[in-house]
Amino acid sequence: VKIYASMVAAKEIGGDFYDFFYLDENESKIVFVIADVSGKGVPAALFMVIAKTLIKQQMLIHNNPAQAFFRVNELLCEENKHDMFITSLIFSLDLITGKMVYANAGHNAPLISFSGTPYEFLKLAKGVPLGIFPASKHKNLTIYLKNGDKLYLYTDGINEAMNKYDEQFGNARLLKTANEYISLNPIDFDMALRHRVAEFTGNAMQSDDMTSVAVHYKGTPLIKVKTFDKNFVFNASEDELSNMLERVGVCLNEAGYGEHLKIQINVVIEEIFVNIARYAYGKDKGGKVTARLSADKNKFVMQFEDEGTPFNPLVYKEVDMTAGIHERNIGGLGIHLVKKWMDEVTYERLIGKNILTVYKFIRR
Repeated sequence: VKIYASMVAAKEIGGDFYDFFYLDENESKIVFVIADVSGKGVPAALFMVIAKTLIKQQMLIHNNPAQAFFRVNELLCEENKHDMFITSLIFSLDLITGKMVYANAGHNAPLISFSGTPYEFLKLAKGVPLGIFPASKHKNLTIYLKNGDKLYLYTDGINEAMNKYDEQFGNARLLKTANEYISLNPIDFDMALRHRVAEFTGNAMQSDDMTSVAVHYKGTPLIKVKTFDKNFVFNASEDELSNMLERVGVCLNEAGYGEHLKIQINVVIEEIFVNIARYAYGKDKGGKVTARLSADKNKFVMQFEDEGTPFNPLVYKEVDMTAGIHERNIGGLGIHLVKKWMDEVTYERLIGKNILTVYKFIRR
């Protein structure tokens, strides 16, 4: 991934901020943050430093943008003596799979270009700025980036920059300008766009901080396994679970996986297999489950295939981990763990069969 970020304050002390940091030692997952604090001067700067620290802390713990916003918002509301607020975006990007999860806290929509197509405004879920309402919640959205996709985050100091006639640069002009320079690398793109904004504003005084982050994704596509190393067939019965875990366990030991990873994989297998037995076939119907496995020092890929009724466990309503245990919906926690511990999970219905595949890339 290529990144370039810039912040030009309107006054000596700015209230905007950007941040980007890796979530793991192997630098395979990265987070981008951009934010705009209301107000100016020292109080806004202090509020900004606190928010920036809290966001990074929460993302390093949970890697969940919506949950991070929820917790940071609670903490900011507790000590918000100056009634300030923050608009922000958090993006969490898996550099190997291209999976990007993001949440919005009242910020303006960034620009995105897919596979060289013209920039467009990225779809955002509605989100309340941080520091206003203690109970406000935010929603995660997910997209998948491919090699060559581009993202441009910015604060409203850019699109709302004003000239001497009190005219704003505007979203339409921002989009048009971005597409004129779409072929440039991040640093040249940002500098060219800012130069165009400066030409528009002329001698007018800068009225707001101008902050931006340009990202070009250069990741690798998701590995597609055509030939699996092992193929197993089991009866779709919970009584068969121990047999499946034992046979898969032999493969995991041969691949040299650590105990922690093996425990996670076992939990994932149990959740998926039990779901097939209970919901795809039902207790009394019975049927077969074909399990295909590819496990080596670089990756673990396992595919589950059954001929039961159409059943996609991935559409289960996402568990709200910010809610109290008595407030959460029944079910969904197992699938939550599957999604959390695996790098990618896919489902498709083909020729009367449910096919669920999990991917885990081994980072040593």
